[in-house]
Amino acid sequence: MNEEAIMPYRGRALNHEDLKRVNLVHGGIYEKVAKRWGGKYLGIPKAHPYKLYGVLSDILDENPQIKGIIEVGTYYGALSCYLGAECIERGLKPLMTIDNKIWYEPKKIFDALKVDFVVGDCFSEEVINEIKKYLEVGAVLFICDGGNKSREFNTFAPMLPKGSVIGVHDWMLEVNYEGIGNTINNLMMTEYKKEEWLKEPDIPAMAFFKKPDDWRGEKDNMEKEGKPRVFVGIPTTGFVRQELMRWCLGILRHPDYNFTFYPTKKSTIQHNRNFLVNEFLKSDAEWFLTVDSDVAPPLNIMEVIKDTDKDIIAPVNMVWKSWGLAPLISMKTDKGYRVTDYDKAMSKDTLVEVDGTGTTCLFIRRKVLEEMKPPWFEFIYDENGLLTVGEDYRFCEKAKELGYKIWIDKRFITHHFTGTSLKSVNEEILRAVERERNRDKEGDLNGFRHNVCR
Repeated sequence: MNEEAIMPYRGRALNHEDLKRVNLVHGGIYEKVAKRWGGKYLGIPKAHPYKLYGVLSDILDENPQIKGIIEVGTYYGALSCYLGAECIERGLKPLMTIDNKIWYEPKKIFDALKVDFVVGDCFSEEVINEIKKYLEVGAVLFICDGGNKSREFNTFAPMLPKGSVIGVHDWMLEVNYEGIGNTINNLMMTEYKKEEWLKEPDIPAMAFFKKPDDWRGEKDNMEKEGKPRVFVGIPTTGFVRQELMRWCLGILRHPDYNFTFYPTKKSTIQHNRNFLVNEFLKSDAEWFLTVDSDVAPPLNIMEVIKDTDKDIIAPVNMVWKSWGLAPLISMKTDKGYRVTDYDKAMSKDTLVEVDGTGTTCLFIRRKVLEEMKPPWFEFIYDENGLLTVGEDYRFCEKAKELGYKIWIDKRFITHHFTGTSLKSVNEEILRAVERERNRDKEGDLNGFRHNVCR
């Protein structure tokens, strides 16, 4: 099951009626999931597919720094028995599993595997102290599968030692990015094993995130020897959002990149952008990242260029138009640019090629700017002196003329702080409510081709 199947419910947990609708529209997926998640393991009723066991084994293979496993949400204990066996086989600290009550205790197996079965509220001071004591072992695999998965993730992820991996079950059913996104960004955690999260036919429905091995560093200057440099150019008109400054301080501690930050003095936007490119080309940086002064990228934005072969790539940048909210996923038509290409915006692809996008937040590889003749950014006017193409889209045109492609990574969306009419916001909300009502009446997913990117 891909995320498109449950896209309309993004932002809230699915209830039983939602699941029935998903099941109806998408060919009995929920029934298939229930069958694969059912059955028994070692005679114990299980609540996960066997595929998940294999994914967990792969994670442990790939992360030798992990020294133990903690599970919140024991339930009947089938997965607990498997995790306990992994701990014994790999020489890890015995499993700690936590639940607020005993549903079914496989006592003989737990005793044989030396499982520490903690019965109590995982948010209580007593249990948290036990978890902290366990974490003295070092990096762990931590599973959130209790009754409040978002709160579990947000509570325990900050406690985990560097190099830990945290998994959260019932992804997109009981928990999603809206519930845990801030924690992921603040800790600079990266998505891990994403191709397995909702992979058919077993659909593990568990999302994994990895805590950086050393994202805080040991030196105040945070200079990382041998790591590539990113030049962050911030064109300003004399004002910078405090959210952007907090982002700069946070991203400075990224373990895999060095950074040069260069805010401009007050001037025109075209002058500022070209000035920053000139300064970038004087540096030894490989990437030019332009970030507007009214924008705050997510702290894990560097995932956009990690191992990429793309030369020009941006996260989703949002703008407010007269018709409502629009992601800058633009394609050129015979009448100019279509600000949002809905097919690309709503597709399940996380990486899409476009004809143009804004420079609100944009990565450009050095060779592009070296090959392109200045001015790199310029406004285009018609014979009457009226603007026809903005400096950002003109850059995209010049890049495409040189044979480069423009890409959008839809996994990431920037915070764009801009003034708008509250009346317009209200009207957009009302339109969204009307689309929801139409969907409920029709019993399918019609009416969800709106402007907001997936």
